Formats: sequence, C-alpha cells, structure tokens
Amino acid sequence: MSEVTFNFGGYAYSYDSSLLRGALRDKGLDAAAIDAALTETGRGDFSTLESLGLTAYLRRTELSLADPGPFSVGSLSLALEHVNAFNFVEVMTVLHEAAKELRQANREMRHAERDAAMSESLLAAGKIRSAALVNMIFGVVSGATNIVMGVASAASAGKQAVAMKGPGAELKAANIEMKQVKADARLAESQVRLQHARTEAAAKTDAVAKTDAQVKATRNVETARQRLDAARAASPPDQAEIQAAATDLEAKQARLTELGGPKTEADVEAAKLAETEAGAKVAEAETEVKGLAAKAEKANARQIESLEKEITAKEAEIAGLEKAAAGSPSPEAEAKLQAARNERADLQQRLDARRAQVEMYRNPASDAALAGAAGRLGEYNALSGQSGPVGQRLAAAQEAMSEISTRAQVEAARVQSANSAAGGLNQALTGMGNLVAADEQAEGSELTAEAQKQQAMENESADYQKAFNDMLQSVQNILKEVLQAQNQANASIFRNM
Repeated sequence: MSEVTFNFGGYAYSYDSSLLRGALRDKGLDAAAIDAALTETGRGDFSTLESLGLTAYLRRTELSLADPGPFSVGSLSLALEHVNAFNFVEVMTVLHEAAKELRQANREMRHAERDAAMSESLLAAGKIRSAALVNMIFGVVSGATNIVMGVASAASAGKQAVAMKGPGAELKAANIEMKQVKADARLAESQVRLQHARTEAAAKTDAVAKTDAQVKATRNVETARQRLDAARAASPPDQAEIQAAATDLEAKQARLTELGGPKTEADVEAAKLAETEAGAKVAEAETEVKGLAAKAEKANARQIESLEKEITAKEAEIAGLEKAAAGSPSPEAEAKLQAARNERADLQQRLDARRAQVEMYRNPASDAALAGAAGRLGEYNALSGQSGPVGQRLAAAQEAMSEISTRAQVEAARVQSANSAAGGLNQALTGMGNLVAADEQAEGSELTAEAQKQQAMENESADYQKAFNDMLQSVQNILKEVLQAQNQANASIFRNM
C-alpha cells in the first residue's frame, strides 16, 4: 500500500496510489494520462477525477494549527516523521518568554525615567516656592523701609515748601518789577537815541538849505563882479554905474561871507546825501523804539498783574491785622496795621503809575513820549542799581530764598519722596505677585509631572498591545510559511513517485 498525502485549501488530502492507478486504468487511461491525472490531483486540481467519478478515492480532513502535519522542502523530500518532530509549541513558548522579558525590561526602564522626571519636577517646584517666599519677604521689608523714608522726605519737603512760600512770592514779584524797570530803561535809552537822530536829521536839513543859499550867494557875487567889470570896460566909462556896481558887489560878498563862504552844486548834493542818511537813522531808531515799547508794554502788563496780586495779599493781611487789633488792641498791633496800610498805599501808587504808562508804550515815538526820556533813563538806572529800591528788593528776596534753598530743593525732594513711596509700595506688591506666580508655576510643574506619569502608563499599555499584536502576526506568518512549505513538499513527493 502506497499512501500519498498533501495539503490544499486548508485541508489534508490522502489516497492509495495503487488503488487510484488501477481505477484510472479501468477507465481506459494509459500510463501517461494516469501520471498527468495524479500530477493535477497533487496540485489541488480535481477536475479529472471528478469527470471520471473517482473522487471517492480521496480522503479529506481539516488541518489543525497545533498539528500541521508532515511537509517537505524543495527536492530534498524529507521524511514525514522528521517533519512531525518539529514542535511549534516549544517555539512559541520561547518566543513568548523572550517577548515578556523584553517588555518587562522596557517597563522597568520607563518607570525609572518617569520617577526621575517626577522627582526633578517636584524638587524644582519646591525651590521655586522657597525662592519666591524669600524674595517676597525681602521686597515687603525693603518696600516698607522705602515707604517710611518717602513719607519722612515728603513731610520735610512740605515744611520747606511752607517756609519758602512767602519768600518765593516776594522773589517772583521782585523779578517781575526788575524786568519792568530794565525794559523801561532800554526803551528810554532807545528814545534818547531817537531824539538825537531826529536832531541830527534836522541839522542835516538845515545844512542842505544853508548850502543851497551859499550856492545862490556865490552866483550873485559872480553876477555882481561881471556887472562891475562891464561898467569899467564901457567907453566912455560911467562913474556912477561903476560906483553902483562896486557897491552891489560888496554887499553880495558880505552876504556870502555871512552864509559861510562859497559853495557849489556838489556841496549841495553831499548835504542832501547826509540828510538822507540822517533820515534813515531816524527811521531805524523809530523801529527800535516801537519794538522795545512792545516788550516794555508786556512787562508792564505783568507788573500790573503782580501789583494787583500784591495788593490783594496785602488787603488780606490788613484784614487779619484789623481783626487781631480789634480782639486785643495794643500799640504793636496798631503799628503793624499802619505799616501794612502804608505798604498798601505805596503798592496802589505804583499800580496807578504803571497804568498811566500804557499810552506812552502805544505811542513811544510821540513828542510827549520822547520828552524827558533822558531823565527817565536816569531814574530807571537808579532804581535798578544796587542802591536803588528795586535792586535792594530783589537782592533781599534772593538772599531770603538762598537761605531756605540751602536746606533742600523743594521740588526735587517732593518728587523723590513720591517716587520713593510709590517704589516701595510697588516693590511690595511685586513681591506678592511674584509669590503667587511662583506658586502657580510650581503647581504647573506638579501637574506636568502627573501628566507625564499618566502618559507613560498609556504609552506602556500601547506598547504592550502592539507587542502582543506583533507576536500574533509573527505566529500567523510562520504558520502560513509552514503550510506553504508542506504543500510544496507534498507536490514534490507526488511528482517523484
């Protein structure tokens, strides 16, 4: 009995070669046709057996993965019992153990990395909180110190500001008055120059007229001389005519001498040119006077405003003194009150004088404005000098301010104190804000560590599932290759029979 076995389509087929050959001969097939039919059958082609009704000679059983059956590779025709000795269970067990050990090693490595990352994150969070707390405490203490220093500086600056209020106002008023006096002095000086320019221009005009008269007198002398010469040259000479011509010539020469001597037309042109230049100087001086008058008028307006403020303050002072004197009469109180009233009257007199100057500023080149300019210039110079009342007032105000400003500069102290207090408060608030931000950052680090842990667990589960799927796929591929090799071996065995 020669049993032939092969796999096809997931089934194991077997038949008795002697019986099947005899059945094929009985159907009338020759030896070549029988070999062809058996070869087709070994390749899984059962069409010849089906057409002859001989499929009953085939026995079919379903293949089992645990028992893949015998196989042969290529033309080696391995014995079927040797193939059956191949134990797939042992192979799969070895593969499973290797994969399990690999997964365990990977799992331990990931756990170590995750624990190290979590420890580092938690340690960083603790350091962040500690550093923020130290910075906050230092900021609060430093800020409180700055606030105290700022408040103290502000109090000191406030006292100095109160002390400087009166002298500051007096210095401002004295400066305004000094500017007014200087503006008036410059205007008066310019008006004096204008007067001189006008005088010179008038002289140049007179010179033109005088020169013109001299030219005419010169001509008259020449005419009288010609007449005398003609009378003397007459024949017979007329003694009466000669005498008359001589007398006329002497009179005209005397007039020329009285005018200053002979002049020509060139002298007249030179005099007219000098007159034109003098007129230009007058125009220039008038322009300068108008410009300085405009500036002096502005200074006068500021002086009027300053005097009005001084009068208002003095009236308030007088009201206070009157109230004090009425409450507790005394010679000292009455003297102070009378002095304040005198100062008020002096301020009012100066204010009236300032207001009276407005018309002069608006018409600075008029004869009325120019009259007495030299005298006013001397008065203004005397007022603004060191011994003048305005100069003394300004010097006293500057000295009072100098004594106070040596202690501190009020504005700088006020700004510095405000900045110091604000900076201290801002530093404290910034420290608190940094503490809150650091705490939030630390919490974020902890949450990040937890998220990393969760992600690591998810990655581990995914890796395990992937490794398991890869192992199953490998087993399936191995089984397919084994079945394919067995089919090829059976076909080769059948062809070699």
